[in-house]
Amino acid sequence: MPANPTVNGGLKYVGNILGDAPGGCITCVTLTADASPIGIGDPVKLEGTGNVAGLPSVIRCAEGDRIFGVVEGVLPDTSGLISEGLKYRAGSTARALAVRPADNLSIYEIAENNVAGNLANTNIGQFCNLAITSCDTISGLSKVTLNSANASTNVGQVRIIGFAQRSDNVITNTGGKWLVLIGTSQIADGVGAV
Repeated sequence: MPANPTVNGGLKYVGNILGDAPGGCITCVTLTADASPIGIGDPVKLEGTGNVAGLPSVIRCAEGDRIFGVVEGVLPDTSGLISEGLKYRAGSTARALAVRPADNLSIYEIAENNVAGNLANTNIGQFCNLAITSCDTISGLSKVTLNSANASTNVGQVRIIGFAQRSDNVITNTGGKWLVLIGTSQIADGVGAV
């Protein structure tokens, strides 16, 4: 069985479930203590602190973490200390990121990892966690995928709401692209401290 095209990108914003105009991004920062690279499309969570200007600091989510938002861009470095050729946030560097807050209404497209076989139409409505891995350091895009091994009715990081309808995306092939909503959010859940 042929595979669908492999395209990195992690969580790619495609619209809003209400059909409204998309909400904007907020500026967040990364601090030098965090060694994980962060790419465009990576889910991030609040670190529980911020920089001296009061911007919230974020780190890349691990599998199962509640999501604060999704990185939409890495803002230019104005300090002159970091190579501007970088399209991602390199580990242990302070950078500013454009982050789309996880509002539970934004629809994202994401590829499945096929660890437990292909997801199917019967998985629509179920939850999954994300398989977290380092971003592509050439393109700057996330390599985060939908973890097909844990699709269930239990709460997970994202909820599957459909299959991306495109001629190059076949539901029975490996690497399918699915439409998801954020399932567990640091913003919308309102549960406890960071």
